[in-house]
Amino acid sequence: MSGAPYALVAPAVFIEFFQGFEDYSQRILTSVFVRITRTLSALLVILATPIYLCVLSYTTAIVPIKLIKVIYNSRLGIPLPPFLEILTMEIAVELLREGGLRLPTPIGQTLGIVGGIVIGEAATKAGLVSPTTLVVVSTTVIASFLIPNYEMALSIRFLRFPMLILAQLFGLLGVILGFYIIVIILINMNSFGVPYFSPFAPLNYSDIKDTVIRFPLDKILRKPKSFK
Repeated sequence: MSGAPYALVAPAVFIEFFQGFEDYSQRILTSVFVRITRTLSALLVILATPIYLCVLSYTTAIVPIKLIKVIYNSRLGIPLPPFLEILTMEIAVELLREGGLRLPTPIGQTLGIVGGIVIGEAATKAGLVSPTTLVVVSTTVIASFLIPNYEMALSIRFLRFPMLILAQLFGLLGVILGFYIIVIILINMNSFGVPYFSPFAPLNYSDIKDTVIRFPLDKILRKPKSFK
């Protein structure tokens, strides 16, 4: 409309935002592997830093002693508490990412890559951020790039911050509670009368053939039963 190159497709369900056009032109095993990787990356973006914060602050007993020693030694001399350390790095990453989006593509990509390397290296050498924290935050940043839809990636990235607050307040119980609330909200949402979390809730076996997994095309090129 009015010359806009975009279109809105409705109804839309949650799992569609983790599917790409190329999934239907690749071999089945390749498509399944890529889709599972995208789903795991979304979980990693939401849970990695909160669980890491829980390990630092509350539940060190669940981590092997050798790993705890590595994390402890990397944090020697760090003035910031774990919560502020992680939050500072997360905010710095978001500033770089949003700043890169407002610039021409070549410059924006260069800013994101070079800026992230420079800031991370400088923060580590200055003793403001531990190397293990930098690795965890960098991993979540890379994982967020695997989500095909930018709006969905933006929403999932935002969820890291309330999850971090819950982890700081209640530990591992707060992470479980936050994830439970997210799932409940997804289950109770709908898109133009279609359950947003379908075909998982309500469960519809016939529509699961084209979700995280992908069946042969002749098995899925039918109107989903979730779309009444």
